Amino acid sequence: MSNVSTFGGFSTARLGIYASQKALEVTGNNISNINTPNYTRQVLQQKALHVGGVDHYTITNDIRVGAGALTTGVIQLRDPYLDIRYRNENANVGAMDSKLGALDQLSAIFDEVGKGKEKDGVLELAFKQFFEDLQLQNTEGASRDQYNTITRASAQSIVAWFNDYAKQLDTLQKDYEKAFRQDLDRVNTVLTGIRDLNEAIRKENIHGGDALELKDERNALIDELSGYMRIHVTYSEEDIGAGMTVEKLKIEMADKTSVFGGVTLIDGIYGSQLSIQKEMVQAKNDDDKLLWVNKNDPKQILTEAEIQADANLNMDDFEEYMVEGEDDDPLFRLQASVLRDRHENIMPGEERRMDKATADTSLDVEKYVDPNEEMYLKIGDNFMYGALQSAREMLTEKGEYSSQEDYAVDPDCTTKRGIPFYTNALNHLANTFAKWFNDANTLDMNPTSNPGLYWADATNIDKDGLGVAVLYDGDPKADTNPGTAKVWAKTTADANGNKTTKYYSADPTGLPDDELAKIEIEPENLKASLDDCLKDKATIDEMRAGVLFSSGGNTNDTENITARNLSISLDWSTDAVTILRTKDPEIYKNQSTAQDNLNHMVTLMEQKFNFAPADIIKDPPAQLGDQAYFNGSFFGMLTKINTVLGADQKSTEEALDNYNTACDDLYLAREGVSGVDLNDETVNMMQYQKSYSAACRLLTTLDEMLERLINNTGIVGR
Repeated sequence: MSNVSTFGGFSTARLGIYASQKALEVTGNNISNINTPNYTRQVLQQKALHVGGVDHYTITNDIRVGAGALTTGVIQLRDPYLDIRYRNENANVGAMDSKLGALDQLSAIFDEVGKGKEKDGVLELAFKQFFEDLQLQNTEGASRDQYNTITRASAQSIVAWFNDYAKQLDTLQKDYEKAFRQDLDRVNTVLTGIRDLNEAIRKENIHGGDALELKDERNALIDELSGYMRIHVTYSEEDIGAGMTVEKLKIEMADKTSVFGGVTLIDGIYGSQLSIQKEMVQAKNDDDKLLWVNKNDPKQILTEAEIQADANLNMDDFEEYMVEGEDDDPLFRLQASVLRDRHENIMPGEERRMDKATADTSLDVEKYVDPNEEMYLKIGDNFMYGALQSAREMLTEKGEYSSQEDYAVDPDCTTKRGIPFYTNALNHLANTFAKWFNDANTLDMNPTSNPGLYWADATNIDKDGLGVAVLYDGDPKADTNPGTAKVWAKTTADANGNKTTKYYSADPTGLPDDELAKIEIEPENLKASLDDCLKDKATIDEMRAGVLFSSGGNTNDTENITARNLSISLDWSTDAVTILRTKDPEIYKNQSTAQDNLNHMVTLMEQKFNFAPADIIKDPPAQLGDQAYFNGSFFGMLTKINTVLGADQKSTEEALDNYNTACDDLYLAREGVSGVDLNDETVNMMQYQKSYSAACRLLTTLDEMLERLINNTGIVGR
C-alpha cells in the first residue's frame, strides 16, 4: 500500500474552502450588478490540482488522488458571434433611425400643407384661391382694377407659403448639419475613450489583473460606435516581451456589404480621429494666377501662360493643381487621421498602413498629406454605413436633381433623396409657376418673332423667325413720309435650337464679326430705339403688360426664381403692371370684352407641364438628359412632392422596424449569455454555500481523524 499523506487532506479541504468562497464572491458580485447597465456576467474558472511526479518506490497498484481545486481566474460570459451580429444590426438601426429622423422633420414642414380648410393643404388652398380669383376676374371683372387687386392678394398668399417652406427647409438643413457635426464629435469622443480604456486594460493585464469592469465600459462604447458606422472588431495577443502577451483590440471601419474593415480606427493603445474633408480648389500663385500640374511630372507646377510660352510643353499634359481650400467639403465626406496614443505619439508604420489601404482597389479611400504634412485617409462617398452616412446623405443627396458632378461621384445619386432634393423640388414648382404666368402676362417684344408690333420689313425672316428684320420709325411703305430704318434685329439659333436676337444700329448683312461687334446697339439705348418703331406704343403702354413674379420684391428680375426669393414683381405691386385680358394690342383697342389671355391663364392652373430637372440645374447627368421627373399640373407637382416624401418615410419606417426587431432579438440572445439571471445566481449561491460547508466539514473530519490517530492509537503496553 502507498503511504498516506498525513496533512495532504488539509490542503485539499483548504483549497475547497478557498474555491467556494471565491465562487460566492463572484456570485455576490453578479447579483449586486444585476441592474448595472452593460455589466457582463462573470464566472470563476477552476481546475483540479495535479501534483506531478511519481515516487520511485511506489507500488504498481497504488491509487493516486488529486490534490484539490485551484481557482485560475474570473472570466466574462460573452459570445463573440452574437457581438458581431448585434453590432452589424445596430449599424442598420442607426442608419435607418438617422434617416427617418430627417424625414420626420421634413414631414413636419410639408405637413403644414395639410392644415388648410377642408383637409386641403395651405399651399394647395392658396393655389385654389388664386385659381378661383382668376376665374372670377375672367367672368366678372376682366378690365376692372379691383379684381386685379383681389387676384394679386391670392398670388401673394402663394408667394408667402413658398417663402415660408423654403425658410423652414433652410433651417432644417442648418440644424441637421449642426447635429451631424455633434455626432461626429461624439464619435471622436467614443474613439478616444476606447483607446484610453485599451491602455488601462493593457496595464492591468501586465500586472496580472483581468480588468473585467473596464472591458464592460469598452464594450458599451463599441456598441455605441456600431450605431454610427459599421465596424469590424478583432482581438489578438500582443507580445510585450519576456514571454508575456496581453490582449490587443483592433477596430476598423467597414462598408455596408462587408464585415471586413479597411480604415483602421483603433489599434491597441493607438486611435484615430475623424474630421470633415476640406473642399478642393485649384491653387493659385502669388500673382493670383491658376496653377496646373504636369500629369507625368507632379513636381512641375506652372501657370497656363508659362505652359503656352514653352514650346516643349503641351497643355493637354497638364491638369488642375488642386489643394485644400478653407471651406468644408460640400458633400461632408470624412477623413481619418493617423493613429496616435494619448501622448500624441504616432503609431509606427502609419505611412505604410495608409499606402496599403490606398493600394487596395476594393476600398474607396485616398491617402492625402496636407500642407502641414499631416497624413489623412480620405473616405469615399459610399464607404461608410450607419447613422453618420445617413446624415451625410440627408444633407447632400439631390435625387433626380443631381448634377453630372454628383453622378460622377456616385452613380446611384439619382435614387437618394435628402433635404436638397425636397428644396430643389419646391424650387422647381415655384420656378415653373412663375415662368408660365410671367410668359402669359408679357408681350413678345422680339421683332423677329412678333414683327406685327413694329413698323418692320421681315422679308429676310424664315418661318422659324431666323434672319434679319429691319425696323422703322414709321410705315416704310407709305407714299408720303415713309419711316426711317433705325434698328436691325438679327436672330440666330445654336445647335440645340436656342434662339438669340442681337440688335444693331446699322445693317449687319455681310459684315464680318469684328465689324458687327462695333455696331451693336448699347443696352441702355435699345429700348428707346425699339419704342420709336412701335406701331401703337400708346395702346401697348395702356395694356400694362409685364411680369407678375420676380426673384425679389424690389425688382422685376425673373432670373433664378426659387421658392425662397419668389415675390410679387415690383411693377405688379405698384399697379404698373396688371393681368392682361388679351395680348393683342389691336384686339385690346377695338374689343373691350376680349379676354382670351385670361382664359389662357385659367387653363394654366389645370394644364400639365413637364417638370424636367434640367429646367433648374445647369449640368444634369448626360445619362439622364432632359427627361421629365414629373408630368402634371401645379397641384399635381405639389402632391408628387408629398407622395415621394410619404413613400420614403414609410419604407424607412418599415426598414427600421425590421432592423429594430432583429436587433432586439440579438440583444436578448446576447443578454441570455452575458446578462445576470437572478435564478441562476441563487442556485449557484446555494451550491457554493453547500460546497463551502462541505469543505469545512471535511476539514473537521480530517482533524478528528488525526486526533484519533495521534491520541488514540499505539497505546497498547502503556
